[in-house]
Amino acid sequence: MFTTSLTETDGPFSSVNWNVNTTILVINYQSGSPFIPPGYQDRITFFPSTLSLELRDLTLDDGGEYGVNVFPDLVEFSSFSLTCSSSGSSLSFIWMNSSSEVTASDRVQITDGGSTLTVVNVTRYDEQSYKCRVFNPVSEGISEPVNILVSYGPENTKISVSPSLEFYEEGSEVILSCSADSRPSAQFSWFLNGTKLPDSGPEFTLRNIQFSQRGDYSCQAFNSKTLTNEMSQSFSVSQIIEGSSVTLTCEASGSSPSRKWKKDGSDLSLSENVTLSEDNKVVTFRAVNKDNTTNDTLLHCFGLMFVLTISLQTVFSDGPENVQIEGKDKINENDQIKLICSAESTPSATFTWRLNGSEIIGSSAEFLKEKAQRSDSGTYTCEALNTVTKKQATVEHELQSISNVTLKVTQTGLVEFQSSALMTCSVSSGSSLSFLWTNGSSVVTVSDRVQLSNGSSTLRVLNLTRFDSGPYRCSLSNPVSNGTSNPENVTVSYGPDNMALTVNGQETTSFAAGSNLSMLCSAESNPAAQLQWAFKGELVNSTGTWLKLINVSENQTGSYSCLAFNNNTGKYNNITRFITISSMFNISDVEKTDHLSNCSQLHFYVLSPVVS
Repeated sequence: MFTTSLTETDGPFSSVNWNVNTTILVINYQSGSPFIPPGYQDRITFFPSTLSLELRDLTLDDGGEYGVNVFPDLVEFSSFSLTCSSSGSSLSFIWMNSSSEVTASDRVQITDGGSTLTVVNVTRYDEQSYKCRVFNPVSEGISEPVNILVSYGPENTKISVSPSLEFYEEGSEVILSCSADSRPSAQFSWFLNGTKLPDSGPEFTLRNIQFSQRGDYSCQAFNSKTLTNEMSQSFSVSQIIEGSSVTLTCEASGSSPSRKWKKDGSDLSLSENVTLSEDNKVVTFRAVNKDNTTNDTLLHCFGLMFVLTISLQTVFSDGPENVQIEGKDKINENDQIKLICSAESTPSATFTWRLNGSEIIGSSAEFLKEKAQRSDSGTYTCEALNTVTKKQATVEHELQSISNVTLKVTQTGLVEFQSSALMTCSVSSGSSLSFLWTNGSSVVTVSDRVQLSNGSSTLRVLNLTRFDSGPYRCSLSNPVSNGTSNPENVTVSYGPDNMALTVNGQETTSFAAGSNLSMLCSAESNPAAQLQWAFKGELVNSTGTWLKLINVSENQTGSYSCLAFNNNTGKYNNITRFITISSMFNISDVEKTDHLSNCSQLHFYVLSPVVS
């Protein structure tokens, strides 16, 4: 049995380890959790209150020097040192904080050849598990971890209240809760108007609250390790609510003093709700209301030798009354809905929103929805509730939307100069509507080909041209709202016309034999025209915009035609180019003779460019 001189009052001890010969761990005890190596399991008993150790079933291997290391809780901004030791020579030390290597800094010192680690001005963030790694050229080892625990606080001491109300009615229940950042957990004391109450703990409950319990409540947090405390901000319970009772006592010294009460300068009128007792010493207001008190009532207690003045501040609960909804009654689909409900109420009313009498869609004074849908039309109801009087009042608001603006084109397969387009604009709801038609960004106006009818809800375009194509929209409005349809594309088929044919990207029609020719054909047509090529009036096996000829010869001289056809319009068109292919005349073909040597000048006439 190994015992220490420590007692239970010295604790609690958060970090302890027993070892043999400083290197063999017997037990490591951290924050109430023991670690026992396999060789000592079922053979030891550890006593955390005194750090004593009992070792049973001894063997020869148990011989050695036993030691205990105690690591007390640290207080924030204090210092600690850890020392690492090991047998061997030429030792090097590395300190580890969890999985990271500890390096020296302004607060971290590594001394004694690296065997001692000192941390000054310890903070709660230094609370880690520390290890020491020892090594030399032939071996290495790692110590068991030591947990550093740091006590701090209390800080950020504050009070919360449940329920959180603006006013509290006499007889109700109020729960005050106190919290603080602290390690170990703080101990809490409660105060009323600066006087300590017998209650303690993080929660303080006021049951069947009375007027005499009004005042400023605060809590104090105390840390038994850091020996510091912090006081919270106070929470005031100081309002008298209409319908509750108030009792006032007029105390005076002397023998049988007489008392007389006045209210706001006049004799106090007694009634069922205003009574005097104990020889006029006590006045009681039952069911405080506007008839027996005002918002700031002055009460005077008169005696033979004294006058006592009391200011009785009373908050009257009233309402809700005059409930109103502010907002538009007509709105566009996809526009924002914003309705605001208001009510005269003390305390302030809480609000509930309903749509068409059933669906709850909001719980604040403002109802907001970014994009209105068709289903959002209907009756909006705002219900205002006074949580003290339990009274409620409602108001309704009708909201309609100009919705589902529809644009319809009745014809399809429109052909230039042969067809007309008929478009109709309609809306699911709304009255006194005005219509505006647009094609792209341009407003459509009436002309000999453009007609508007049925109150401008119908648009007819006669003898369509290609320039009548585009996205058409119908916009409508009335004095309170407006709406626009989705675009409807009108497509007009035309062509083929305005054809063009180029060879090698130019207008030239004469080329040397051996050249490569690329002919490009184009035509204005919607949809795109089908193109077919012909040579000397005979179709060739080539379609599309390009005709390519490689290494042309003289026999390929002739007329080349591009034929275009539009499936929708049923129209044909063509373009023809006559292409000339000339043979090459090369200087190497000129016969050389001795007579040429005596010529001073020789002229060559070439019929076409020489391609070398």
